[in-house]
Amino acid sequence: MKRVSMFLTFLMLLSIFLPINSMAVTNTIPKVINLTVVLKDQNVSKSFKDFVEKNGGKIESEISQIGAVVVKGNADLITTLQKNTQVKSVGPSIKMNLPKVKKVAFNPTELTKFDQQQSKSNMIKELGSVFPSQTNSIQVDSSLIRPSFDREEGGEEEIYPDFYNFYQWDIKRVTNYGASFKNNSGTHDVVVGIIDTGVDYTHPDLKTNYLGGRNYVPANANGDSSETGKPDDIMDRNGHGSHVAGSIAGKGRILGVAPGIGYKSYRVFGAEGSASTSTIAQAIVGATNDGVDVISMSLGGYSVMGQIFWTDPSTGKRYNLGNEVADFLLYKRAVKYATDHGITVVAAAGNDGINVTAKGKVTDFLNQEYAEDGYSFVGAGFEQPGLDPGVITVSATGPMDTKASYSNYGPGSIDVTAPGGDGQRYDKGLWYLDLNMGAYKDNDYMFMAGTSMATPKVSAVAALLINKYGKVGPQKIAQMIRDSAEDIGEQGKDQYFGNGMVQAPYEKEDLPAEVEWHKQFGGSLWEMGSKVHQTSDGGYIMVGASETFSTKGFFFDEAEGWWEQDTDLFVVKVGKDGRTEWYRPLGSESLHEWGNDIIQTKDGGYVVLGYSGKDDGEETTDVYLVKLSATGETQWEKTIGTKDVYQGGISFIQTPDDGFIMTGSAGANGANDILLLKIDKNGNKLWEKTYGGEASDTANRIKATSDGGYIIAGQTYSVQLGRKSDFYLVKVDGKGNLQWEKKFGKGDWIEDFLYDVVETGKGDYMLVGDSETITWLGGFFPKIVSKSYFAKVNSQGEIKWEKYVGDGINTQASQSLIKTSDGNYMAVGYEKSPEQNVDLALWKWNDSGDQIWKKTYGGPLADFGQSIEATKDGGYIILGHTHSFASGDEFDRDMYLIKLSSAVNN
Repeated sequence: MKRVSMFLTFLMLLSIFLPINSMAVTNTIPKVINLTVVLKDQNVSKSFKDFVEKNGGKIESEISQIGAVVVKGNADLITTLQKNTQVKSVGPSIKMNLPKVKKVAFNPTELTKFDQQQSKSNMIKELGSVFPSQTNSIQVDSSLIRPSFDREEGGEEEIYPDFYNFYQWDIKRVTNYGASFKNNSGTHDVVVGIIDTGVDYTHPDLKTNYLGGRNYVPANANGDSSETGKPDDIMDRNGHGSHVAGSIAGKGRILGVAPGIGYKSYRVFGAEGSASTSTIAQAIVGATNDGVDVISMSLGGYSVMGQIFWTDPSTGKRYNLGNEVADFLLYKRAVKYATDHGITVVAAAGNDGINVTAKGKVTDFLNQEYAEDGYSFVGAGFEQPGLDPGVITVSATGPMDTKASYSNYGPGSIDVTAPGGDGQRYDKGLWYLDLNMGAYKDNDYMFMAGTSMATPKVSAVAALLINKYGKVGPQKIAQMIRDSAEDIGEQGKDQYFGNGMVQAPYEKEDLPAEVEWHKQFGGSLWEMGSKVHQTSDGGYIMVGASETFSTKGFFFDEAEGWWEQDTDLFVVKVGKDGRTEWYRPLGSESLHEWGNDIIQTKDGGYVVLGYSGKDDGEETTDVYLVKLSATGETQWEKTIGTKDVYQGGISFIQTPDDGFIMTGSAGANGANDILLLKIDKNGNKLWEKTYGGEASDTANRIKATSDGGYIIAGQTYSVQLGRKSDFYLVKVDGKGNLQWEKKFGKGDWIEDFLYDVVETGKGDYMLVGDSETITWLGGFFPKIVSKSYFAKVNSQGEIKWEKYVGDGINTQASQSLIKTSDGNYMAVGYEKSPEQNVDLALWKWNDSGDQIWKKTYGGPLADFGQSIEATKDGGYIILGHTHSFASGDEFDRDMYLIKLSSAVNN
């Protein structure tokens, strides 16, 4: 029979930036040690107690329900106890130490400055330069931050979920942006038992759903005189447990996944974060006996199948610990005790960033980790408790549904994933927004990251399912969680996310029949989409701009005395079903980078076009080009420009020589011309041309024409008709020589913008844009509104027909145009309804300008369409940005991607 031996380490899965050796067990085990003893029978007999006492040992604690005791004695007692026929396993008890958490509080002076300048609050000054590389969390001083909602005059004081609105992208991701709150936020009939550092039960966001618990930390633990050992001493001294509790059942300025569910706290870690296996096992048994429905443990570890040895550091004597190590067996029995009593157990996968099913690597990891403590391992290592039946094991993701850099993974080891935050951008501006915000000790708040933060979200979902379907058993609940998870990453169950992203139960939205799926991409600040293309693998590539993932985000400019806002060019690659494959923020320390267009190249990679520059009052920017590999790695980047001259890239196409023709704007002192650049395949400028008049002229789109030339759509301010701008159409040959230009518009419109142009195939061109004018409300109040503009011109730019679509009261605008396979045309943009809601709008009309239909998409806030392309399956892909489904507050916006089937034509 194969010999099997297991070893388990416990750690609170919080710190993702500190080196692993900082989490090692105590370096020196004293001559008198604690031994974990697990008996063959799951009870502790009197004869065994007498045996221990007779051989000089002392029973420190007893867990009779699972047949385990902790014995104090010298190391030689190991051999004596191994000879007792009642003993199954014995070994030195393991104690883990959690590293200290670094914190940075808000600066109230700078916060006040930011509040005066912006409509949002809660920014931190120069985070990237303040935090050392080991920082893993940030303290939020609640006294410095005001609610973002006004209270009704004369009403009772109420706590508003302003932190949820602005920061908790993670909770929104699991609750479908709060949709699950509407039909099931939980009740106190279902209770989650949290085994952790205790809880700040006086915290205004935690006290509502707190139902008590028990302390298992002994008196004076780790020399802490504040540790009383009293069962009711549950107050959190560390902060980790309060954060976990907030993710489950927070109700106040932050919200948990289940803000109505009850929870109990079982404190096993003190201020320093140390706990023995036996203490954790006692808490599991205690929570079970208390009748909780779910046990949430941001704990994890590893096991080894093989042989375990331990060398007494005080004597050098080596002990063979046999085929089963006591701490692992003790923990396994405690978990089984819970699941046998109908309790769902949720545990973290771990923060070491390793494949936990790579058996040799896990063993090597354990040997390196515990060599100084006298342990050595021979055999195959595994993650634990993921191997135990009935336990739901959770990995972690960052804010874009990609695996968190620290999260463990491995085929078959992960059940589901949840947002845990990620800090790999810790030196990049407001990187802390990538973390999870939650409650903290002392009535404060904290940003944290780890599988510790992912685990409670799954625990909360388990509680909601029990609340909805009753106590159907842990295996059934686990299966429901797996079945309802949103598949991300590779299709089907995979090694990083298991069955996918956990989802709180909610009533699915009633989407129009033609919508196959819609997705948002972004974080707590804002992202905007400019252009989308279908890729050769059937997926999609998007480009735009991002604040959340930018180099600096919001930062305080000391010289100017106000807060500045940084943006980076932002590229996102998704699969054919919208699942994120990778994303890249591209930029430098300059204040702005913005992406306007992207092309897939013949090598499977991409070239991105935009601009890069500093908003220094002169608006000086350069054309910005980046070449990416098929997996998003930068291969080269180029800037093209002249000092003190504004230049920006807007639209480009690939030429037969594998180079590019690009249009944009160039100029100085507010007088820009349309810019045309010919660029080789390596991003080097070959030639340039400019077009326009005395005032500013700008381009929005360039298209190749059937005669080998190009046509550019834009607007001109070089007009003398009393308006600000006119539609502007420029036709050039293949070398950029001007063939003709046309300026047109209506005298009563103050702004005309031409956004896109398509050749009809019959020598004509179809145009889309919008026209703005002033409407006088009640004859006194000016209001700028716009109408969508659709037109057809001949090969010389002469208008054949034109249509202005809209009622002149509510804004409409069309941004992007395609010719459909049935010979008609489709444009995407936005429309403001009479109820002042802005929806993404889609128009279809025929070659004569007759509208066939108009459709709108979006949610309760504002949603915009920016780019449309026909897909290989006869459908369409639309990119824009959304406020309705954004990760942050109502001022936030995220990239918004909608896939329509061919049924949209019905």
